[in-house]
Amino acid sequence: MEAKRSVEAGEFTMLEREWRPGDTVTLTLPMEVRLERRCHDALTVLRGPLIFALRIGEEFRALAQHGPVTDYAVTPTTPWNYGLCIRVPLSGRAMQVEEHPIGPIPFAPDSAPVRITTEARRLPQWTLEQNSAGPLPPSPVETDAPIEGVTLIPYGSTNLRITEFSASNIMMDREAFAYARERMVQEQLEARDITDARVLAAFRRVPRHAFVPPDLLYAAYEDRPLPLSQGQTISQPLMIALMLQTGATGGHREGIGSRSRFGVSGGVYWRSWQKR
Repeated sequence: MEAKRSVEAGEFTMLEREWRPGDTVTLTLPMEVRLERRCHDALTVLRGPLIFALRIGEEFRALAQHGPVTDYAVTPTTPWNYGLCIRVPLSGRAMQVEEHPIGPIPFAPDSAPVRITTEARRLPQWTLEQNSAGPLPPSPVETDAPIEGVTLIPYGSTNLRITEFSASNIMMDREAFAYARERMVQEQLEARDITDARVLAAFRRVPRHAFVPPDLLYAAYEDRPLPLSQGQTISQPLMIALMLQTGATGGHREGIGSRSRFGVSGGVYWRSWQKR
């Protein structure tokens, strides 16, 4: 048996050996739980290629028979109107993944091979309309409902499906801010040819979340500009980094520290850059 090999994203590896009948290659792909923002700042939970939905108790009631085919009405037997308890910045690290053996019916709700458990709160203002879930309350939603544990299963294993959730009672997670800041540097800057060590160090040091309003904390390290008060913005991280790197390599320096050019935080990154 050969030793395990570790391959970074974007790399190739070659297996050179004498192959014999019965040899096997096992490929293990790391899959972090991630959150995707949807309409009205709703959140969807994903892991690898799978979208997850709330596991809901189901009752089937036969309505009509058409030869061998039966029409059913499916109604929930357990609560469904939950908002996810989200820690900012957005991260799936607080969600627990359970993997189970694949059963004879992998798409049945009770035998889903992958399950995610997380914290949520009931949203009493989210109600049924015409026997379907009504419009999702825009995030973030404040509620006094107690925290409950909920289970998410793959979308294909559900019959009643809630896949978009409001963010409920957003909580700050300082450790997660540091994690999100490092991912921002790696995925938004280094992956896009920001190579100047002083620029990267400035982005690793400046707490971008300290410059955004409380209702946008969850988006502090996302790949986009964010609105502030009085018509100001905090610019997209890449735009600030490109301007700083242009200055660091002898390009056009004028205005690089200007708030009017790249948002309130631009001057902060510029001062942090100058200290290096």
